Amino acid sequence: GLTPASPSPAPLLRLAWNTHNTNLIAVVTLDKTSVSVVDIRRAGVALQELSSGDAHAHTLAWAPHSRNHLLCGADNGCAMVWDISRAQASPAHGEPLDGGLGSDSLDKHTPVLSYGCDHEIYQVQWPASQPDCIALGTASHFQVFEV
Repeated sequence: GLTPASPSPAPLLRLAWNTHNTNLIAVVTLDKTSVSVVDIRRAGVALQELSSGDAHAHTLAWAPHSRNHLLCGADNGCAMVWDISRAQASPAHGEPLDGGLGSDSLDKHTPVLSYGCDHEIYQVQWPASQPDCIALGTASHFQVFEV
């Protein structure tokens, strides 16, 4: 199996496999507020850390129509869509994740979309049947948005 390189890794809370780039998994661990994007060919090294300050990600969903977009829901009530093509060059191959279409002038640590609500987000969905919509679930209600 795949294990991180550290001797005693923190427990994994969530993971989401990218269905378009099957080498990538997004992972939330107990000891970090960020989401790690990991290439399974080099599982001990995160390709990118996606963070929005002190918020802890609770839930993850890759876009059903894009290999580069990841939706995260956090404990501060913020939902964020990250474009991982803005990542640094892959340490395994030295090429951008998007095959060269990324721009070095883009901020690599800012989500491309974000939405704040008044409640902690426990669940996010980005359905293949409605790729232009995302759904956010909190303790008491859900919201559906066009993206």
